[in-house]
Amino acid sequence: MGRICLGLILLLGSALPALATAGTPVPRVIALPAHGALVLTIPDGWQDETRQPGQRLPPTVLIGPREGQKFQILISVVCPLSATAGRTDEATLRAEVASAAKSAQPQAVEQSLPIKEFAGADGRGFCFFATDRAPAPGEFKYLTQGAIRLGKIALVFTVLTNDGQDTVIKQVFEMLRTAEHRPGGASL
Repeated sequence: MGRICLGLILLLGSALPALATAGTPVPRVIALPAHGALVLTIPDGWQDETRQPGQRLPPTVLIGPREGQKFQILISVVCPLSATAGRTDEATLRAEVASAAKSAQPQAVEQSLPIKEFAGADGRGFCFFATDRAPAPGEFKYLTQGAIRLGKIALVFTVLTNDGQDTVIKQVFEMLRTAEHRPGGASL
């Protein structure tokens, strides 16, 4: 999976040491230009940074541990391009996750990468899990990737972990399950 995500990690991964630190888990309100706000509750001990590309584009949230064993989480917000655009409907999200699983398959230990469905507060999500058959030193062994509909937006996520980090995956799914989209704005 390292080769699949290496370009994205090289581009975004260098930001993790400079991330803002988290204390007690509190909701993070992330402005979505022209689309309200995203509210994510970041677990205690994790740090996060929001990359806002500008030009009214939606942000990407980078999350990692404050200390201890490394992991990386990337959450990108997908907003509809117009009122009639269907980029965030569940069928489209499922198809995009299936396409990502197909791309990851040649490097995975698993013979198949089935798409799993999970429930969110305001829509369904889809994901797959893969084990890199030959991670290079410093690369991550496990990839969890997927997307979840959240009202009229979607969150596309990538989670990179190693052995002994099952709790991280559980916390990510809880964070996604409780995420909120506030179409009206960024206030809590």
